[in-house]
Amino acid sequence: MTGFTVDVMSGAGETDPQSMDVAACARLLHRSSWQVRRAIRSGAFTPPVGRDSRNRPYWHRAQVYAWAAVDPGLRDRVPVRYWPQATRPAHYLGAETIPGGVTALGWDTGAGTVWVLWPELFDALTYPAELVGAAEHLADAAAIVMVGGDYGADGPSVYGVVPADLEQTYEVAWSTLSQVLGMPMPFWPPGLRIGELLTSWHPGSVPVVAAAVPDLDPAPLLRLAVIVDHGGPAQQTLMNLVQTWHYRVAEHAESHLKLIGEWTTPATTVVAATPLAVPAVEHDDLPDDVRRAGWLEILARTDALAIACVRQVLRWNGGQDFPFSMIEAIDPATSLGGQWAQRLVPASRSAVFELLDPRQEAADLLFDPVTDAPAIRVKRRRRIELLAAIPQRLPATSPLTELILDEPVWVRTGDGTLYPAPQTSPYGPAWGYRGAGPSTLALLVNRLLDDINAAAPGRLTAAVPKGLLELAQRSWAKGTVLTRAQLEAAQDGRPYLESS
Repeated sequence: MTGFTVDVMSGAGETDPQSMDVAACARLLHRSSWQVRRAIRSGAFTPPVGRDSRNRPYWHRAQVYAWAAVDPGLRDRVPVRYWPQATRPAHYLGAETIPGGVTALGWDTGAGTVWVLWPELFDALTYPAELVGAAEHLADAAAIVMVGGDYGADGPSVYGVVPADLEQTYEVAWSTLSQVLGMPMPFWPPGLRIGELLTSWHPGSVPVVAAAVPDLDPAPLLRLAVIVDHGGPAQQTLMNLVQTWHYRVAEHAESHLKLIGEWTTPATTVVAATPLAVPAVEHDDLPDDVRRAGWLEILARTDALAIACVRQVLRWNGGQDFPFSMIEAIDPATSLGGQWAQRLVPASRSAVFELLDPRQEAADLLFDPVTDAPAIRVKRRRRIELLAAIPQRLPATSPLTELILDEPVWVRTGDGTLYPAPQTSPYGPAWGYRGAGPSTLALLVNRLLDDINAAAPGRLTAAVPKGLLELAQRSWAKGTVLTRAQLEAAQDGRPYLESS
């Protein structure tokens, strides 16, 4: 938010402890010092708070704003929280659509036009730019404010910009805005801040019941769901996700309505929309094996619809349900990286490459025929590197025989096959310190010793055998090979160093 100044005083009656001289008052009101002095001499300007040791008058910001707020010629220089309370309800002007998914509702207060912006999705990092952009479309505005996504002391957060000084943003209490308009503020919870709902509202409207809209686009998932085999894993996976998204956004909207009932000052709010009830569905209601099979089918597709589905799911949870979703850089010039790279074969572009190459720039597409995981070859300065999607579980048919501590960590099985260690969390298995990486490695080894096809740990909630955790936290040299015998000894709490 560089370039913006934010005035965070809480109310119109609060004084600013910083004393302001004539020049500061002039800057605050975007007037010349000569104009302010003339107003002082004529008695039109607000009396000073006091005088300093050199007998020069000084004022406080809230006092100057309160004086300016009664002057229609100065009102667009005054944050709306300093405006006087309305003596009658403001005249509702209707709605304006602002590019970028923002709807503005306007009121003529008699003291100036106030526009209240409702973005479909509020972003705390970009709202100043949205306020400034809206000012270009609302030339008659004396005040422009935007409803945020969180809550203040007495209701939804509201942010404003001074139309005469677009670098000055501020906050205003929800109840204060209601008092300026002389009527309760309409409220739409997240998911229902939809353009057509906002534009159809007017004072006195009955609350509308509508389907809340998730911030992810379910359309490609629904379209693909009617194309794939009816009742198959892919269709079940897609429909389960769409239902989950709609259930969650409806629940989120209900939770905001509950907050409105608990936090807002009485008579300052009227609910404009409530969410349509959605049956309770969660994505883990579908068994893991069905989701895994569904995504294997979808990720193998080469059509644009499948790619669009993958993009939406990556936005949602990073593809946690994909058979492979974490990315590692592998150097094919190393011994282990070279062994693994030798088995890669050329691939045609399919939806799975959205994981590695969302801009579709890579020309050298590969896949591992042992795990079906994708890889791409990229140039890093003077060397070639492979970016690989790491499987969440191994398709091995023989047990673990070696754990190799390298970058990445590797696993070798009884038939001699080399695999990047499976991974589901961004921490990834690591060693040599106290933290999430070694804990992940210890949990992973504990699972793979018992079941080579076990999924890599995603959450560090399970108990870790003390011996394996100590082994993972030890400062092993890079390239260390730990045998199954050593790992089983650590798992059982027996000495394992003698076995090396």
